[in-house]
Amino acid sequence: MKKLTAILMSCALITCAFASCGSDDDSSSSSKSTTTSASTSASDSTDESSEASSEKASATSASTTAASTTKAASTEATTKAGSSSGSAQYEAGKIDEDILGIWATKEMGFDGSYEFLENGNGSVYLDSSSIVHFDGDKLMMSSTAITADKYTYDNGHFDFTLNGQNFLTMDKIEGDNAVLDGTYTVTGGKFYDQFKTNYANTDAYEFRFIVKGDKSQMCLMNCFTYSADGENLCIDKGASLFNNKNLKYTLDGDKLTFTVGSLKQELTKQS
Repeated sequence: MKKLTAILMSCALITCAFASCGSDDDSSSSSKSTTTSASTSASDSTDESSEASSEKASATSASTTAASTTKAASTEATTKAGSSSGSAQYEAGKIDEDILGIWATKEMGFDGSYEFLENGNGSVYLDSSSIVHFDGDKLMMSSTAITADKYTYDNGHFDFTLNGQNFLTMDKIEGDNAVLDGTYTVTGGKFYDQFKTNYANTDAYEFRFIVKGDKSQMCLMNCFTYSADGENLCIDKGASLFNNKNLKYTLDGDKLTFTVGSLKQELTKQS
């Protein structure tokens, strides 16, 4: 489950770029307010160029760090998955109808849900409220407010680009186009690149963003495949997301419990 936590860590690191940009802008405004009238236009131009370079470097640095963190977590998770491969006996291709649906948990540092589909695909939903959400017409990246003049929104199409670098492009597939809240398919930007590189495990993979006010979810649709026989859960494609290829599981009403060695994770059925 550490891999799933690493996903949000990567996204949080990307948002650091916006906080840095905000600090640079504030510092720049303060500096300009105390600059005497003797400052030349050439000096102003140099300051603006430096600020733009600083913002771009900050954004690039955050993205690079995020990629490194994700790659390291992926390597660790894959190693663990490999060491546990073959530890459980299961009937390949079997789907346990009782495990179908969405199961939520906040245990083991993970705040989100797993969805098991009848076709053998699975999705992961991550609570990203503290990382990115909307506040009226503002895009909130961590604690930094991105005002409407900094992004474009037209009939459900949202795009945010900073200093020539695209951070988030998405198209609304559910909800009123007159407001920002709704369900989007993310189609481009740094967030999209991070997830696609590491979690596009099936041909049906899709990255969605669901937001309602200060609550949001990043959704990795069809990011793994599985088999379940009533006792053993085998993760085929995308096993590193779970840190294990094979897990034991038990069902008791609306409670699902995963077991790997001495570790247990309890989930509650949502739908």
